[in-house]
Amino acid sequence: MDAVKVLQGKHGVFFPDNSGREALIVYAIALAHSLLGPSIVALRLSTALSSAAAVLAVFWTGYVLFGTGERTGMPRPWRGIFIGGIGAALLAVSLNHVVLGRIAYRANFLILLLPLCLALLWRGWRRRSWLTITLAGLCCGVLQYTYIPARLLPALLLIFGLTFLIPLNDKAFHRVREGWPRAALFASVSALVAAPIIIYFALHPDHMADRMNQVTLFAPTRTDGDPLGTLLLNVWDHILVFGFRGDPNWIHNYESRSMLNPFEAFFFWLGLALTLRRWRSHASSRLLLIWFGVMLLPALLARNPYPNVPNTLRMMGATPAVYLLIGLALWESFQFFKKRLPLVAPVLIIFLAATVLVQGVLTYRTYFNDYEPFARSRESFHGQWSEAAMELSALTPDDGKVYLILSQDRFAHYGFDYIYQGDVPFHIINHRGPGMPYEADAKTSRQTLFKVAAEENLSTIAFLDWDEQLGWNDEEEREMLDLLGQFGHYSGSEKYSSFQIHTFTDLSVDLPWRFYEQLEPLHVSYDADISLLGLAVGQEAEQMSSEELIGMDGSRPLWVGLSWQTDRRTEVDFKVSLRLYDAAGAYQYSYDGFLRNLDGDATGGWIPGHPVETLFFLDIPPDVPPGIYDLRLTVYNAETLIPTVEIDVWEPELVLARVQLAGTQ
Repeated sequence: MDAVKVLQGKHGVFFPDNSGREALIVYAIALAHSLLGPSIVALRLSTALSSAAAVLAVFWTGYVLFGTGERTGMPRPWRGIFIGGIGAALLAVSLNHVVLGRIAYRANFLILLLPLCLALLWRGWRRRSWLTITLAGLCCGVLQYTYIPARLLPALLLIFGLTFLIPLNDKAFHRVREGWPRAALFASVSALVAAPIIIYFALHPDHMADRMNQVTLFAPTRTDGDPLGTLLLNVWDHILVFGFRGDPNWIHNYESRSMLNPFEAFFFWLGLALTLRRWRSHASSRLLLIWFGVMLLPALLARNPYPNVPNTLRMMGATPAVYLLIGLALWESFQFFKKRLPLVAPVLIIFLAATVLVQGVLTYRTYFNDYEPFARSRESFHGQWSEAAMELSALTPDDGKVYLILSQDRFAHYGFDYIYQGDVPFHIINHRGPGMPYEADAKTSRQTLFKVAAEENLSTIAFLDWDEQLGWNDEEEREMLDLLGQFGHYSGSEKYSSFQIHTFTDLSVDLPWRFYEQLEPLHVSYDADISLLGLAVGQEAEQMSSEELIGMDGSRPLWVGLSWQTDRRTEVDFKVSLRLYDAAGAYQYSYDGFLRNLDGDATGGWIPGHPVETLFFLDIPPDVPPGIYDLRLTVYNAETLIPTVEIDVWEPELVLARVQLAGTQ
């Protein structure tokens, strides 16, 4: 949606909505959107291409870092090709990289530009090429518009540069004097390119720290009073990702699979040991080690609620270094066997090629046969919203009509907002998050419906009813359907891929505030300091008296309105059970639900002495036989499941009404 606003003229270097986003991904999506129109392809194309290009960047970085002898300065192209090629090949067939790379994550620009920046700087420094150093500075500046971990790049380069001053002697000072013009050029270009976002953060420091404050490991709510212990646990959880346990967040991974298979993990740890051993004598190994360590910090210093650790998305800056470490270890292993067991070396090459091929086949099959169908069936990707937007956009416009859609997730509706191109207006209701048509003052779906009807001056409402398997709140949908049935005329339903459209016409805009006309007074006091004050029962627009036998059609839900009051502040949340018992006293049907006020607060949040009204819908299953039933109410503790009893009666069940299901003579 930020990308759409850019195309409408709203520009920026940082977009603060949704905890903040640096600008590169927004402008990349805007470009794709302008060429392809609103679509999932336009949304994901730029990051997918960046993720694919990262494979080439890792290859070139490995070639640049290791294609020259450390001590002799002589070209060693085959070493660079081998290390870069193995690192790039294993990255290309990594399931974790494929999953993350096909999603519109801004981190996919980091994994491309970071190795590119380091390779350009290394090459330009070695060859004293002002142009190449300028390009490296350009990459460094652009990186600040990608993803939060890119802010650590100056620290990475500073730490690496300081290692050349050890030991601090005349030779070190000579390096400083000889290299400062190149360093100054790189720093100047980087600062110039990054200046707009640096100035923005100077003017809006809260925007810079917003997301970091949300996920920082050292927030009191995340450490349980033990910051050091939490840090050590977080470090351990992220160590395990290298061959032992993967990211459990299925949006980042599939079945918590480890980032590295056993073969890769062995050579990763071997490569890490080699760089530790050579950190002083081999600058390329030292850079790889510092790169890995610094870019791992964003994951180590942030903590997701357990068990959503480790988090491989926050590790993406370190990912190229991980695969180059594997390539380095395999190269050294190849050299070891080549000198001592010449026949083993070609076998190792064949084995490597076969390993990459097999891993590629397995990743392809896992992603397209297992992960993608699984992801499409999950709510977290909100795919049903995009599908609904495309299907509704293709329908013929209808004057005087509006779509009414329930949303239960803070972010779900943005896919619909972006994809939908139809002419029929829509309202997304029943959520109080930012960006919704009605904010916190629209406390209930019924109030929102009344506002929609009054503001639109409409004649037809098309209510989108999500399929049950998507896990939507059936109670809210039933309430909305009954509201529409009470104040309009039902004219039919149409079935689509993951939803139905129920159409209501001839809507009245002169709507009362309450669902029912009146409450029958009651005074039932329970021993848990909660009282039942009133009752209303009916079907659709018809309210019925609880004193008479209530005849009902089992195809339509029975609604039950209840008025409550707590007599003192309580920490207990109560639920009710509405049950049907036949003439013989046998249980036939029950509906259980939380007692909540119009703000959604359970009884623990109610104000003592203030009446609260609740509404429940009973969908009587078709297998309940026709007959006369008692409708009984039980109030119970939601945690312990222990019922409260009526004072002076000392029974948990209260008969509310007698119901006659259709079909009884």
